[in-house]
Amino acid sequence: MDDTAGLIAPSATMIAAMMTAANLGARVTGWGFAVFTIGSICWSFVGFLSGQMNLLATNGFLTLVRYFSCQTVPPTWHLRRSSQRGVRRSA
Repeated sequence: MDDTAGLIAPSATMIAAMMTAANLGARVTGWGFAVFTIGSICWSFVGFLSGQMNLLATNGFLTLVRYFSCQTVPPTWHLRRSSQRGVRRSA
């Protein structure tokens, strides 16, 4: 299990970094942060199993920040759709 988490953690982190850096829109960037969360959880697991408490604490904190930011920021997809409808009607 430690080997699996050790492979997933850097892979997920690199893929998420490419997804967010590519700036391909809000949806891809949002999924990039979801992949970052998976990588962060795996890094926390690796840190726990290997006794690296700094790695565990850092990635545990990052996971909590991502969780609470998703809970406090309301989704805006419904706002974009309603504003696009208004533009189409006026055109």
